[in-house]
Amino acid sequence: MFCEHRNFDLDDYQRFLECEINSDLANTEMFKEYNITFGNSTEIKKLKEQKSFKDLSEKEQEKELTKRFYLYCKNIEKEKFFYFMLCLGDGQKNTETIESYYKPQQIIIVKTGKEIEEQKEFLGYEFQGKKGQEGIKISNYGGKMFDEEDYLNPDKATSYIRKMICNAGIGEIKKAQENNVSVYNLIDLIDFDRIDFDKIINTSIRKGSMVSFKCPSIKLQFSGTQY
Repeated sequence: MFCEHRNFDLDDYQRFLECEINSDLANTEMFKEYNITFGNSTEIKKLKEQKSFKDLSEKEQEKELTKRFYLYCKNIEKEKFFYFMLCLGDGQKNTETIESYYKPQQIIIVKTGKEIEEQKEFLGYEFQGKKGQEGIKISNYGGKMFDEEDYLNPDKATSYIRKMICNAGIGEIKKAQENNVSVYNLIDLIDFDRIDFDKIINTSIRKGSMVSFKCPSIKLQFSGTQY
């Protein structure tokens, strides 16, 4: 699953974990970038200037650099794998549902809208800065955020947050919230292709990564006796 998400060949990656970076893996875009950054690092530049390194034969120098490059890549990939696993479910810590461990955790992103009027409608209030009128002006208590009387009101954003926390299943997002509430797989919000892996959850979503709850349309066909 990790290799599929990273576009790595499984056999190549297993070989990497065991002992080496083979030529196929070395020629992937990720490992090419690793190689450039490794070669330009201060540590390697200083190493190449050391007398002890210069005294080595060309073959011995290559062997030393290959060993260091392997460890450099493995440390980065180890951290990426660790955080990838944290993005998966825990199977409710129940051995009977352990297969759920391999399902990506989902996350809800709620946005108020880009325009001022959209934000006012969603929040149900606005900030005022006029002299003598500073503060919050409530226009519609709860707005599109919450309903104090019905926590499961599907026209309110908090109902979807509540379902996510309770692991109750989101279902289809209602039209009233389709521009504000979105569901994503957590692994799609973290950039595992960065060399300086920062573990940031990025809410500037890449196109096509949103989870869809709409059922596919299928054409019905009838067979057998018709009445």
